[in-house]
Amino acid sequence: MASDLPSDFDIVVLGTGLQESILAAAFSRIGLKVLHIDRNDYYGGPWASFNLQGVDKWIIQKQQSASFCCQPLDSDHLLTLVKEGEKLLELPGTYTSVLEPQSHYHVDKRPEINEEKIAEDTQDMNVSIQRQENNNTLPQSASSEYDGEKDKPGQKPSVVETAQSKEGALGGGSKEGTTAEESVAKDFDGQFSSASEEDGESADTPTVDKETSPSDVVDYIPTKDKQERQCEWFADDICKEWRRYSIDLAPKLLYCAGSMVELLIVSDVAKYCEFRTVSRVLTMHDGKLEKVPCSRADVFSSKILTLPEKRLLMKFLTFAAEYEQHSETYQDYLDRPFADFLDSQKLTTRIKHFVMEAIAMVLPSSSTQEGLASTQKFLRSLGRYGNTAFLFPLYGSGELPQGFCRLSAVFGGCYCLTLSALHLVITEADNRCIGIITNGGQRINCKYLIGDPSYMPSDFYIHDNRNISRGIFVTDRTIFPGAEEELSLLYLLQHSEENATATTVLELPSSAMVCQGSTYLVHLTCSARADAATDLKPAANTLFDMCPQQTDDCAEVGKRKPRVLWSLFFKQVDLSNITATEKVPENLFIVCGPGAEIDPDKHVAEARKIFKKICPDEEFLPKPPHPDDIIFVDDEETPATGNQSSVLSADLDVDGEGVDCTESKQIQRDAKEEATESESVTESNVTENTEEGQEKSEKK
Repeated sequence: MASDLPSDFDIVVLGTGLQESILAAAFSRIGLKVLHIDRNDYYGGPWASFNLQGVDKWIIQKQQSASFCCQPLDSDHLLTLVKEGEKLLELPGTYTSVLEPQSHYHVDKRPEINEEKIAEDTQDMNVSIQRQENNNTLPQSASSEYDGEKDKPGQKPSVVETAQSKEGALGGGSKEGTTAEESVAKDFDGQFSSASEEDGESADTPTVDKETSPSDVVDYIPTKDKQERQCEWFADDICKEWRRYSIDLAPKLLYCAGSMVELLIVSDVAKYCEFRTVSRVLTMHDGKLEKVPCSRADVFSSKILTLPEKRLLMKFLTFAAEYEQHSETYQDYLDRPFADFLDSQKLTTRIKHFVMEAIAMVLPSSSTQEGLASTQKFLRSLGRYGNTAFLFPLYGSGELPQGFCRLSAVFGGCYCLTLSALHLVITEADNRCIGIITNGGQRINCKYLIGDPSYMPSDFYIHDNRNISRGIFVTDRTIFPGAEEELSLLYLLQHSEENATATTVLELPSSAMVCQGSTYLVHLTCSARADAATDLKPAANTLFDMCPQQTDDCAEVGKRKPRVLWSLFFKQVDLSNITATEKVPENLFIVCGPGAEIDPDKHVAEARKIFKKICPDEEFLPKPPHPDDIIFVDDEETPATGNQSSVLSADLDVDGEGVDCTESKQIQRDAKEEATESESVTESNVTENTEEGQEKSEKK
């Protein structure tokens, strides 16, 4: 496909990360000709999501020192692509923002059955039985045992429990001619169940799609039986379900009233995604996990707060929601630590802990301005989609850049993976980038070039010399047992002799469509100081059992910490703050990469800023027209407005006859009303943590 690409575009975008994808969609939406390419064979770049096999492949790619992109082109061929007054600037062939990726299984493989030994034992047994039948006698030990059991009145016949029968009992029985392992239901539909794995309650049978093929329909297994069956885990149990994992390299949550949610609604990208609410915010207080009351209902129903504490907390939250109107209250503490300001409000230790570590989620050294702004952002997002402040995209955050790529493709964006730029074509007179040379040896001209830092020369930008440590775990239980499977967020603050460090913990159940049933996917993120495993070790040891011992005693498992079955550690270069140098051509823009923040709102603001620099008079990702309002006009037909270059005409009716200006304005007003009412699209895609919400998601 790369050889068939046109040679001229308005915008060329390098990389399919979140910010690049938003810009590609924005430019395609206003009718510009956009080429969007990526050196990888997957979308997302550092924002991508992988299944388990994809993670293994990704690790191998990152550990290799060379790739197809760095193969140099023939110098004679390059000279034929450059005109007089132009020069070539070589780009880095390989660059990785990921350091030291390591994955590890914390449980052993399932013991192999020696089929040859079993066959020999079976053959010897058959020979022995045949000889006994010929002699018309039974072995002395067997005969005496049989006769002894037979002489007891009322005694039921004894059943010899073989390994096969035992395994079949645990799996609910197997059909004749199949093994017990093949007969165990994979519980795909059960991941929508709202029943908890800890309380042992069974849920209603999930609805099966009518279009599902018979081979995909499995028997429903109650939660209690599923829990008992999964007391003992092996690496094979995870490997065989590798497709059901969706592992984010940069997991993000969406504030319900944040700029990303607003953009998804206005641009109509929300129809490409589904979401679940993060219904539980946790905190570690006095060595014990507690659920933080955030809304008014939660505060007054909380059993961990006294009545005076409830009043103090509600008074502070009411102030923080509109703190700008009460500047006299915090003016003297504006540049002082947020902890000092909370002390001045005479809050109790527990309330200060809740506000700083669960609502604002800032360090004690953070300024009062930062702490109040974070608290306000959290409070404004509460109650919009249920009793929560956050949303999480089903199948992972990697769905967000793909959604914007789909929108760009709908409006004519051209996409090509495994294609990269090896050289920039720069004019010597005014230092403008007018094109790229691809790794396929093709010159592509452009008016503007946008790319992430991994595609750019190192002297084009300056970034903070910081890294992010990330850990991803597959665990067998939740860190905070409750009545339902819930998405949980924990801001774990740990104090040391030098300073306080924070680790963000995001726990996702199978209902988030990121892991198999009976397991949880946990993301841990913190600022890097050493390697990722060392940085995250204190938080991991606090919450999880990193060296689990095999046991088939479910009662014993329930008393332990959640066991880590699989882990992935890696460091990620923090490219969230990029400053362009003077060497960058004026029509070239470098976007930011993912950082340690929990939400992507910053990248929406940066994308909007770049868009306005290129197209200051255009609207940023306006509401797409309804398909019924799009009328395709023949080039030979004379539009009523006289604009013959227009493909989409709102001033033409179905029959091609013009309508007056009043009707045209009415159509435009109707489109604006649809944009204001589009919030219902996202609301319908938000799956709340209730049994009713999960059944709706299942039927969809």
